Amino acid sequence: MAIRISMRRRLLTSVVLFVLGVLMVSSLLTNFVDSDMYGGPVTTGEDYYYSWGTWNVVNATPSEPPLVAPPAPFGSGEVQAINIGLIMINATNNTKLLNNFKGCAESILRHSTQLPVHFVLLTDNISVPLIREVIRNLARIRAKVPVTVDYLNLEESTRNHSSVIDRLQPLFSPTDPNSKYNKRLFHIAPIYHRLLSPATTRLLVIDADVRFRADVADLYLQLLTFQPQEMMALAAELSPMYDKPFERYRKLNGKSKDGLPKPQGGFPGFNSGVVLYHLGHMRSNGEYNALLDQKSAIENLCNKFGNYRGAAVGDQDFLTLLKVHRPQWVREIDCGWNYQLDMTMAVHPFFGQYHLCDSEAKILHGNGGAVIPTESAFASLTSSIASLEKA
Repeated sequence: MAIRISMRRRLLTSVVLFVLGVLMVSSLLTNFVDSDMYGGPVTTGEDYYYSWGTWNVVNATPSEPPLVAPPAPFGSGEVQAINIGLIMINATNNTKLLNNFKGCAESILRHSTQLPVHFVLLTDNISVPLIREVIRNLARIRAKVPVTVDYLNLEESTRNHSSVIDRLQPLFSPTDPNSKYNKRLFHIAPIYHRLLSPATTRLLVIDADVRFRADVADLYLQLLTFQPQEMMALAAELSPMYDKPFERYRKLNGKSKDGLPKPQGGFPGFNSGVVLYHLGHMRSNGEYNALLDQKSAIENLCNKFGNYRGAAVGDQDFLTLLKVHRPQWVREIDCGWNYQLDMTMAVHPFFGQYHLCDSEAKILHGNGGAVIPTESAFASLTSSIASLEKA
């Protein structure tokens, strides 16, 4: 009898130890996966909200009911949510793009505490299930505010606006037919006000290779201070990208300092990795819409400024030209909201002057889609830039 009891105790002890071991391994693996995918240790609880459904966006495709009911009305005033647009095409076959999106969305939700976040994703049908799972996991793990998502099929949404895109593409695309900037998706920024429902009046569009270090609401709420004529807001290009494109115009117009760095009193151009759009103002500006719709208007504008063709990087070139053409249309935001890490043009003699940004880096913008550096690598990079500036 005593032997049987002893054996039962040993068996029970073994089972208990086995179960505890499985739980410990499972916990370790979960923490490892979450840390690896979402950039650090995670917390879970009831402080997240997540839902699918339309939000003033055409072609939205609700996918499933909310996991939990959102809280009482969040925030106050005109802005009920932060509309964040990203282009996510062919995500199933582009690991770099998907990983960048994971890091980008995680950084937004990690720091958001003021207003609900509404992702507006211009994508294709095949990418939706994968993107949906990424946001679902992030919302469950990271979000402290309500999170909603809408999908727009990029091809379908832009089909009726081909004439505008066809006028932009030959002016602001590289000669290399294989360059990504020849794709139509890099020429849609000027028509966001036509792609979304009139009920959507404000939009922040970002590249997937940006990382937030501050609450996105602090940037987005600047849209409330826009003057009636202001339609967009961007940070300066922190490289000499527009030195050559404006060179001929500077020779024709001796007073022009377009394309030169700020320490020389110049306008270095814009970087479109982070752009605030006031869609309502874009819709109501007759002169702007005529510029888009009249057959040769954009080409004539380019020719007016020294046969300007930009840096062949798509609609960023057009937005830079707009600032020179109608300064009151485009606002410049602080460089800290788009601190670019690209060093590919560091050989330029005035690179240090172009890359000068004394503000705190609230958004880090990666090098052409490369992985965003760690904090230590970022510190090393800024030190290198400081050395270039002293040289």
